Amino acid sequence: MSEQLESLSKRVKTLEEWHVEVKVEHAIDVENRKFLNQKFNQMSTNIHELEVKFDTKFDKIYSAQSWLMKLIVGAIVVSFMAFVIEGGLSGLG
Repeated sequence: MSEQLESLSKRVKTLEEWHVEVKVEHAIDVENRKFLNQKFNQMSTNIHELEVKFDTKFDKIYSAQSWLMKLIVGAIVVSFMAFVIEGGLSGLG
């Protein structure tokens, strides 16, 4: 009977140690997941900020290109008007 009690006591002790190890591993996993979630959220925020900056810069480039096209078309129209005012095609006919 004493041997059975000692054997059971060893088994219980082993199971308790295993249970503690499992609880520690689980706590470590929970903390790792929290850390990874925090990093992913931070990356998501950084990506969103980069998208906003990119959109702003793209809008500025598009605006500058739009004004450049307006200037070119305006120059062509002014040149044509000057050509017409100075006589245009009347010298050909």
